[in-house]
Amino acid sequence: MVMESTEPWLVEFFAPWCGHCKALAPEWEKAAAELKADGIRLGAVDATQHGELAQKYGVKGYPTIKVFPGGAKKKGSTYKGPREAAGIVDYARSTLGGSAQAASIELQELTSPEVFSSTCGSAKLCAMLFLPHILDSGAQGRNAYLDTFKEIAAEFRRMPIAFVWTEANAQPALESGFSINGNFPTLAMVSV
Repeated sequence: MVMESTEPWLVEFFAPWCGHCKALAPEWEKAAAELKADGIRLGAVDATQHGELAQKYGVKGYPTIKVFPGGAKKKGSTYKGPREAAGIVDYARSTLGGSAQAASIELQELTSPEVFSSTCGSAKLCAMLFLPHILDSGAQGRNAYLDTFKEIAAEFRRMPIAFVWTEANAQPALESGFSINGNFPTLAMVSV
């Protein structure tokens, strides 16, 4: 369920006999209720019943909370924040942002030096994604690359990083400067 979802998730791995898990349970329920409107989901897994799953995610003690950002799910990271509802909610909102916030991230197509200046000028870093030409990747391939780039941008939205993209041969001077040499996709970071 979690891995197929595009929504961000926090998943608690617990053991029924664990005192800390029992103390977390009402806080977890409060946080889940509050975050539901943000599109952030909370779940719980009884690690004594689902040992293989707990082992897969490196659970060594209880409770262990794993964080799965929105979009394509990979390995979850371990949550190390507060164990009360307010702290969980604050962390989730500031780190995961919810589906509405992730959807609002706009990636600028790098079409001119002016776009670079206006988009990257006020940031400390500029992430530039060089994509294959749309005739090479197709619209579906292009959109998949941009969706992944948007997920990355969402992860770093609180940092002074701007995100731009361009397609093959649209910015030959930049491609040459970064030695792209036809290797698409390529992500380049520039300190501005």
